[in-house]
Amino acid sequence: MKLLTFLIKHAPVKFGYVLKISLLYGLTAGAFGPLVIHAATDILAGTRYAFYLGLLPAAIAVMILSQWIARSQTEGLTEEIAEILVMRLVNTLRHDELPEFERRNRSKIYLGLADTQVISKGAVGMMTVLQNVLVLAVGWLYLFSISGLSGVAVLLTWLLLSEIRTVLLAEGRLLAHQTHDTERSLFDLLDHFFNGFKEIRIFPHKHRDLFHNYLIPFTHQLQRFRQNTTYIFSSLGLYGGFITSLLVGIEVFLLSASMQVVIITIYIMKPVAAILGALGDITQGQAAFERLDPFLHEAFAEEMVRSEDEPLTTFEQLSLKNVLFAYREHDDTLGFSIGPLNLTVNAGELVFISGGNGSGKSTLMKLVTGLYPPTSGTVLIDGEQVNLSEHRHLFSAIFSDVHLFDALYGIEADEPRIHDLLTQMELAHKVSHGDGRFSTLELSTGQRKRLALVVALLEDKPVYMFDEWAAEQDPRFRRYFYEDLLPSLKEQGKTVLVVTHDDRYYHLGDRVIVMEHGRITDEWKARQIPTGTDSGPLASRLPTRPLTGRTHTTFSDPAQHPDEPDESVFDVRQFAASLKRLAWLTPLQGISTTLRTHIIFTAVGLAASPAKHRLFLLFIVLLLLFPTVRRRIISTTVQTTETFIGTIRLKVVDRLRRAEYPSFEQFGPERIRTILTADLRQLSGISESVATLSGLLFTCMGLLAYIAYLVWPIFLLEIGMIGTGGLWYLLMQLRARQAIYRVREEETAFSDTITNFLDGFKELRLNDRKNDAFFAKRVRPLYSRLRSLRLSSKLYMLMNTTCLVSGIWIMLLGMIPLALPWIGMYSDKTVLTCIGVLSGLPIEGIANAVHRVFLAFFSVRRLTMLQQDVERLEPEPVSELPVERHLVFQELRCQDIEFYYQNERNDSFSIGPLDLKVQAGEVLFLTGGNGSGKSTLLKVLTGLYMPDAGQIMVNGQHVDMRQHRYLFAPIFGDVHLFDRFYGLSGVDEQRVSELLGLMQLDQKVQFADGRFSNLDLSTGQRKRLAMVEAMIEDRQIYVFDEWAAEQDPQFREYFYTGLLGELKAQGKTVIAVTHDDRYFHVADQVMNMDYGRMI
Repeated sequence: MKLLTFLIKHAPVKFGYVLKISLLYGLTAGAFGPLVIHAATDILAGTRYAFYLGLLPAAIAVMILSQWIARSQTEGLTEEIAEILVMRLVNTLRHDELPEFERRNRSKIYLGLADTQVISKGAVGMMTVLQNVLVLAVGWLYLFSISGLSGVAVLLTWLLLSEIRTVLLAEGRLLAHQTHDTERSLFDLLDHFFNGFKEIRIFPHKHRDLFHNYLIPFTHQLQRFRQNTTYIFSSLGLYGGFITSLLVGIEVFLLSASMQVVIITIYIMKPVAAILGALGDITQGQAAFERLDPFLHEAFAEEMVRSEDEPLTTFEQLSLKNVLFAYREHDDTLGFSIGPLNLTVNAGELVFISGGNGSGKSTLMKLVTGLYPPTSGTVLIDGEQVNLSEHRHLFSAIFSDVHLFDALYGIEADEPRIHDLLTQMELAHKVSHGDGRFSTLELSTGQRKRLALVVALLEDKPVYMFDEWAAEQDPRFRRYFYEDLLPSLKEQGKTVLVVTHDDRYYHLGDRVIVMEHGRITDEWKARQIPTGTDSGPLASRLPTRPLTGRTHTTFSDPAQHPDEPDESVFDVRQFAASLKRLAWLTPLQGISTTLRTHIIFTAVGLAASPAKHRLFLLFIVLLLLFPTVRRRIISTTVQTTETFIGTIRLKVVDRLRRAEYPSFEQFGPERIRTILTADLRQLSGISESVATLSGLLFTCMGLLAYIAYLVWPIFLLEIGMIGTGGLWYLLMQLRARQAIYRVREEETAFSDTITNFLDGFKELRLNDRKNDAFFAKRVRPLYSRLRSLRLSSKLYMLMNTTCLVSGIWIMLLGMIPLALPWIGMYSDKTVLTCIGVLSGLPIEGIANAVHRVFLAFFSVRRLTMLQQDVERLEPEPVSELPVERHLVFQELRCQDIEFYYQNERNDSFSIGPLDLKVQAGEVLFLTGGNGSGKSTLLKVLTGLYMPDAGQIMVNGQHVDMRQHRYLFAPIFGDVHLFDRFYGLSGVDEQRVSELLGLMQLDQKVQFADGRFSNLDLSTGQRKRLAMVEAMIEDRQIYVFDEWAAEQDPQFREYFYTGLLGELKAQGKTVIAVTHDDRYFHVADQVMNMDYGRMI
């Protein structure tokens, strides 16, 4: 098996040590049963007491100690392997070339990280199988030596169970993969809730549709897959229990086996049960390992900076000769391409790159920086052919979707220099740097790019590349960027490439390169720059019919479709009925097992007679009852557990989607994501353990009662030892609980780190030193702490299950012979019956089930705590008005409105008091510096934020804007795209296709079968696709937050001079945040904000 091979290859020393200890445990445990039988027989005969008085305690000590060492070392080994897998996965990802990384599914990455714990369980299962196979082998050899016929019967039984295992595990593996795929789809849906919360909060029909028509069905589908998977794996134990009980019955009733043979058969069936119980974990672990296998092919070095040659620090000329790059789609077909490109950049040049959205400008940046490897062509530096991926250290880039890290990874911190730059970028009042970290990253988009510029200047690279850096800056900072910063960099000898649509500053560059459709179509010297802007072919594509209009599209009406929880999910009565069913099924299993045991030991030694025949018939009836009862217990427990898991997930999401937006922001989506994924996956396999535990507890209670009936002093001894062990158990539980809580906290922190890594992949891949520093100083230490905490919590649990539960059973079994002289003499058959019953006590199954249920308990606690915290979130006290009460918008007026915001670090910000008035058909522009409050004001106007003072009036009436969000079609700066028109029915596909054509997206995106074919678009294209959806929505007020900032000159001019005019002509109201003062004349009003106030 691949997983076993991986274990041996990557931890050969520890694996060898565990193997040796497991061999010692297996030999000792295998011989322990026969030793106890011989000791009891000899002591009952009055011989060799002193011999066994020394041997039995020694055997008990060796058995408990070797079991503890074997299992604790196994846990250490598997956690070490889990760390190797996680580090290999992250290390493989960070060595990805950007095109390969972009094709990866993020949900699959998160699930892959979670799969490492599934693999860890599978590895533990393998070692469990190894240990119990040794026990089984020694016990079988002894059985075969005293009864060859029984030995053959046991061997045949094992072969039969192996065949059943092969069939069931093949089906189980297929179901495990289907479950994994469904989980991934479900996590993608959850991302819509977390990342698109603003959009779904404004459009109630979206979150209703997402929740009721997608999330609930997917949750139910996942429940069914998990139920089927658990049922398959638990069937192994069911068939195993039935067949082994049948085997003992055959020995007693047909083969007339002796008491010694029956006891040994029962004894060696315990490792059979343990092996069958571990096979499910092994199968799921193997399936998880196969899913991770693509990440494990290559062992990358953990340091990317490893060249022995002196790195190139300067150059005179960089040239691309006939360079072509083509994207590969997920099906490996060629997609959008740029080239062939011929471009030469000289050191110290300032080059502007212009062109339409999707023309290939950002792709060219990634090609020049070495993030994209050329498909063909030649790259030269100073006339020598090079691979640019080996020279990424030359470049510092700020991409349009810039990601900020909380620390200066890979840079020596110069605190005075950092402070000066923060002051220069007017960020010192918002951000400080100390102890190696920035104090906050909660900034507006423009401020985030200014902080990214601070980091870039600290890196001090020969080449700077900026992708629409000034797009979200206010006019003052935009002028500073073009007129001061860029010339300053040029004076320092830096080479600067700037992707920009801002043609007012083209004269400041040495050259302007124009791209269209992936090719360089024009190149201007600074003195040759043409004047004026031609809207070109876009102007000819202006619509011949109104842009907006829903045609046959309709929204779901909240009044006609009440947004209530799905009764099939939130059915407490069904849950109570399941508990009642278990309340009689589990005792029935315990009673029937106890009666079967009594019949077996009563029939041992009886000659053929009508009484023995009656016992045989009763045994058969009880045996046939076993699979029926057991199957009902499993199905009921699995259904109840999976329904509980689905209910928790849906309740949390349902409560979140009803929460006010500020509450959601402060709560933090990453914590929710971690709990809804990691903790629910921890619970996903618990249903089988719950079913096992519920049945075995009553079985154990019944068998202990039977022992009390046989030899009551032994029962008293059991109670005394169990009571003493209970105190130890409680102590260990308290320590384990603290450790597990810390594990969950570290898991959340590690999940945050992985999200940070995935979001900032381009920045890390461009800078090897930053990449290495982030991996070495953040990822590895954090996971090492997590591994240490996990191991500590598991060792506490093992202390309970191995040294306590299993140790008590071993000591009880070993002490029965030694206690015989002190508890009175009983008949040989009674004593051996007691030993046989104790040998069959399902203590191992209970211990393993308790271990898993206890771990799941903490996940349940976290889930319920999350649910309680979510319940405390401020719900929206009002809901959107029904359709028949929707207003025809005439006027929006704000009087002295104020809004105050404070984050977890007590950083505060406020806007107001503000006065604002806009009428139907007007265009209002909001302008002002970054962080002046423009985006916050938009959230107040659209009802996402409620004002803390003042009033908002619509059509002259004071209103709660949360009831009137239906008025707005907003496109925020951090717009989230949905793959469907959630909440809309009857969408006109032809109309959507026309709008895609108008927005020049028809070559990238198609709309068919109710969904968009592709959302992998440039920033400008994403906003144009959001515009398509807004037009289909056809609201009365359009809200745009820097919509045109990332658009090319043609689309920017079309937006201001064409689109806004068309909307105005239709009576639509437009509120737009913009810094582009060239088009202020288009607006009916221009309002300037600074520090949260109108100026």
